[in-house]
Amino acid sequence: MADSAKGRQPRGKTVVPPTVTLALWRLRRTWRLLVITGVGMVAAVMLVCAVPLYSQVSMTAGLGGILNAAPQNADIIVYSVGEQISASFLNKVNGELNQQFQQTLGPYLLPPQFSVQTQVYFLAQPASTGKYLDTTDQMQFYGGSMPQVAPHITLVQGRLPRDNAQELEVALPIQAASVMKATVGSVLHIDVAFVQIPTKRVVKYLPVRVVGVFDVKDAAEPFWHQFSFDVMPRGAPPHQGNIYTGLISNANFISLFSNIFAQPRFLALTLEETVSYYWYYRLDSDRIGINDLNTILSGVNDVQVNVSNNFDLNQAPYVEQTKTIQPSDILEQFAARVPVARVPVMSLLFLVLALVLFFVSMMADLLVDRQAETIAVLRSRGASRGQIFGSLATQSLGLAIVALILGPLLALLLVQLVARRTFSTADLSALSLLTNNPWQTLWDLRWYALASAGVGVLAMIVSLFRTVSRDVLSMRRETARTSSLPLWQRLNLDIVAAIIMLVGYGVSLYVTGSGVLDPQLQLLLLTPLTLVGAVFLLLACLLLFLRLFPLLLQWGSWLATHNKSASPVLALAQMARAPRQSLRMTLLLALATAFAIFTLVFTASQQQRIVDVSGYQGGADFSGSISDQPLSLLQQITASYRRIPGVLSATAGCSDTATAGNGSALAFTVEIRGVDANNFAQTAIWTPQDSTQSLSSLMARLIRQRDTALRQNVVPAIVDATTWSQLNLYPGAPFTLSFSDGTVNFVALAEVQHIPTISDNAGYGNANSTVSSGGILVDYQTYASVYQNLFFASSGATVPINSIWLRTKSDAKSLASVRHALSAGSLQLSSVYDRRATSETLHNDPLYLDLIVLLALGASTALLLALVGNLIASWLSAHNRLTGFAVLRALGTPPRQIASVLTWEQGIIYTTAIALGVIFGFLLSALAVPVLVFTSVGSNGANSDISSGAFYIAQSVPPIQVIVPLSVGIALVALIVICVIALGMMIRVVSRPSIGQTLRLNED
Repeated sequence: MADSAKGRQPRGKTVVPPTVTLALWRLRRTWRLLVITGVGMVAAVMLVCAVPLYSQVSMTAGLGGILNAAPQNADIIVYSVGEQISASFLNKVNGELNQQFQQTLGPYLLPPQFSVQTQVYFLAQPASTGKYLDTTDQMQFYGGSMPQVAPHITLVQGRLPRDNAQELEVALPIQAASVMKATVGSVLHIDVAFVQIPTKRVVKYLPVRVVGVFDVKDAAEPFWHQFSFDVMPRGAPPHQGNIYTGLISNANFISLFSNIFAQPRFLALTLEETVSYYWYYRLDSDRIGINDLNTILSGVNDVQVNVSNNFDLNQAPYVEQTKTIQPSDILEQFAARVPVARVPVMSLLFLVLALVLFFVSMMADLLVDRQAETIAVLRSRGASRGQIFGSLATQSLGLAIVALILGPLLALLLVQLVARRTFSTADLSALSLLTNNPWQTLWDLRWYALASAGVGVLAMIVSLFRTVSRDVLSMRRETARTSSLPLWQRLNLDIVAAIIMLVGYGVSLYVTGSGVLDPQLQLLLLTPLTLVGAVFLLLACLLLFLRLFPLLLQWGSWLATHNKSASPVLALAQMARAPRQSLRMTLLLALATAFAIFTLVFTASQQQRIVDVSGYQGGADFSGSISDQPLSLLQQITASYRRIPGVLSATAGCSDTATAGNGSALAFTVEIRGVDANNFAQTAIWTPQDSTQSLSSLMARLIRQRDTALRQNVVPAIVDATTWSQLNLYPGAPFTLSFSDGTVNFVALAEVQHIPTISDNAGYGNANSTVSSGGILVDYQTYASVYQNLFFASSGATVPINSIWLRTKSDAKSLASVRHALSAGSLQLSSVYDRRATSETLHNDPLYLDLIVLLALGASTALLLALVGNLIASWLSAHNRLTGFAVLRALGTPPRQIASVLTWEQGIIYTTAIALGVIFGFLLSALAVPVLVFTSVGSNGANSDISSGAFYIAQSVPPIQVIVPLSVGIALVALIVICVIALGMMIRVVSRPSIGQTLRLNED
């Protein structure tokens, strides 16, 4: 029997260790707190996983929008010319290029497209003598692969050219066929010149048979690469003939000319007009994620180098001048914008995650405190520290495993749900990166999930060390009066935080003041440094307050003894003896309040930024350029635009540039806005950020100076702060600007901070230039008249009207009318800037949504957990003191007085926490919001392709406004209501149980 028992005991220990048994036993008593703690850990893992996932999707959507915004944005083109045509050689070149691109960029490319494009050939008519006579009409050819072309056109008559035809076959666009009166079966003739410079020239008249008439389905489709089949007039009016474009088969054209050059008489000849070859390799936006961007940019660079260094691709006379072209540098610009967008996103993620993990830590403390008495009893009855610690650690690990499983899955579902509600239909294709291979997506999140769950477990384990060594006596002594200092106080972390804060601000001041960094690096370094300084400043202040809080409680307790009421004395005495719980609740509620205020202020400031930027960049509701018009038509042009239905005011003027000396070797570029001062104040958008002086008063000063300016040939100017500083100006100071025609004298009339549409960048420069710029605002009539007086007599130079600004109504009918008038007809503008459309684009820009959605998700989750934690802490605080309150009631204390004690205690905690939260929230907003607000440019529109330098400058011009919305007050009222509810819960807890029941339940 004994041997049997001995045999069973080890087997039982192996199957279920005592720590697991104890953990499961305690689970029945503490499952509610464990569930809430687990929810916090799941939320932390979910947030940490959701942020990079949503950032990946949003930035991928932004990249896709950039690639699809214009046909040339996704194109990579290899261009070459040929003087002789050889089918075998072109096949070899085609194979080498396709192989090169497949090796470097294969996974990201659509099927390649090859096109032969010719110069213009004269159309000829057969004469009765058997010779040909050239006409005034010309024809050029656009070659393609007919299977690729077929889906993009509509055949009106006939068929497409065949690859193996014995003569050159062409399909004509419907417009050209109509003008030429050509039908299917018509035969045209072109003259093709072959030369042997300088001794020989042979003209061969080739028949071209019309086999089809077609219409292009969509000329703006990327397939056509902005190539037009329109009939174009030849030369200046009066036009002499037209230029027509025909569609041919690449194979037919190459085969025909290869046969010509194979003839003995043409072996030594070359084409007088070279043939152009285009290999189009288009990026497939549906297969490209933001993580592929650097790979693509590197691949394009490799292809450019390899193509230029490949001898086989540069062999005259078959292929020459071969080079790889990217028509747009928008990908490089977008790559430069991504880090600027990611800095505030990751910074806010750290803030949110810190608050969530603080909730986990607090819930771990509450979980341990809830079991502190049981742990002390177990220790007094012989349980080892390792057994108790192991049981609680097992619970922590169990929560971590649940969080590791649920967190990434919830993050994936959350990102899909949020993306479908925030993205446009065109941007939703970015979700395919997640849905096509969800298991790979989850696996890629493993390190984020492990890191966040590990931090949560670490926070719980740290909370265990303080409790597992206590017995009943030490636990009750600590409960009655706290004797041990918190870890942060023993390590003087408030001093450490202050040192980090000072270092962060010192470095940021050096970065901004030294001028050693370009705008990109300064922006990328300044944001995290300023945020670190702000966070650690708040942390240092908070820890300093917590260090002083027990002393303040003791001082308050002493003051309360002079009060006749016993409630404040009992409340402050209890808090002073054991301030740990009060400190914990104060800290959690203060952080929740501060983060709520910061979230609301940041969101309002980010939205206001869109309003400011969209107004500043255009200067009016609508603006754009027109072809040059003389000064004499100023009133007529203004009246024409004013008559557009929906327009309230119109201003015509000019946009010009000049250079100025600033006393140094550096050039200084000045942008000039010449406006009609009679009506510009009613048209332009002018805010207090631009100047404290009203625009109407400034325009009135320009009008009053007209006569004097014309007599003296000096132009009065409103000068922005950058130009004012660079040229060392003062009111009435003269300065000179240099133009291509000569110099013009100006006089500084007034200084303003900024002039809308002008992005000053003094002191920045860029990688290729040290030129800085500013701007001036002048009256167009004065400026044009003075300029004409100075230069017209000698060179005929004038300042033409080339810009229009409009103020319009905001209703849909008026906007449709204005947009239609500005997009076509005699009033059409080029480079139209539409303030309202730009604002809408920026609100839907994926990079902007990335920032706002992160804050919404993180803030709502963190605040909800923080408030739940505060309510639970309040409830447990009251529940753990039931015995003390029962004794007070047994001694004759009425329930009302006990409620008064609780009201004083919690009132002090809530008031202190909310006051600290308000102070810290506004301080954090004032320090961090200006560097975290992100200015996007959208994936399309007038400013979508601005340079990287201009993009960096746009982050601070116009200045960022910190907006305190009305919702801050509403949120504070809601928080106070929640605190009142928590207080009511506590009073109910301590009032309901009977004295006998409470004392029996709390016996050892």
